[in-house]
Amino acid sequence: MFIGFFCSRSIYFNFLKRSFGEEVNLSTSWVASWWTLWFLSGLLGRILMQFLKKENNLENLISATEVDIAINLFGIPLTLVTIHVVKKYIDVERIMYDWIIDETQKPKSPEVE
Repeated sequence: MFIGFFCSRSIYFNFLKRSFGEEVNLSTSWVASWWTLWFLSGLLGRILMQFLKKENNLENLISATEVDIAINLFGIPLTLVTIHVVKKYIDVERIMYDWIIDETQKPKSPEVE
């Protein structure tokens, strides 16, 4: 499964470079980081909900607060990684848009009858 993923990723990058003529640096490690942080944040959220369902005593509230702090600590890098991924996606979209504009403005060759 992973070999197919990396092969298809390589083919996709070669397609982008060949088709659009610009070097596109798209690293899937950023997307993997985003998914990992998102998953851990969600997992901690579920743990927090379990603490809040229990009896409201001081020990459970302290534990819930600690988990909430951990969620917020995961949220900061998650936000930064999300911003980076979106900026890279914007760059690729801009390259593809410019390519489409260039292709539509090229004069069409006359058809041979």
